[in-house]
Amino acid sequence: MLKLNQLIIDAPATVGDHFRFLGFKPAYEYANGQPTQKIKGYRCEVVMLDRGYSTLYVTVPQAPENLAFDSPVVVKDLVLKAYVISGKCRIVATASSIEALTVE
Repeated sequence: MLKLNQLIIDAPATVGDHFRFLGFKPAYEYANGQPTQKIKGYRCEVVMLDRGYSTLYVTVPQAPENLAFDSPVVVKDLVLKAYVISGKCRIVATASSIEALTVE
């Protein structure tokens, strides 16, 4: 039987492709259900403009640089996964980077 975490979610169709940066904080590894002091990446909060200004947390491996609050950004290689914890469906978003949107 197919499990929820085996689904492949079409990220652009689900969250759109227009985002604004709100901020970030370290994301820590967990061991035995407890956070450790080891940083596994950075949890960035973005606003999904295509989805009624809902927010999404995206974990990236490196801290974003030179991004101002409410600045337009591009989320590179966005991957969405679903899982269930305590009977509730959750979405995990990861990306290779979050960068300032450049107009050419």
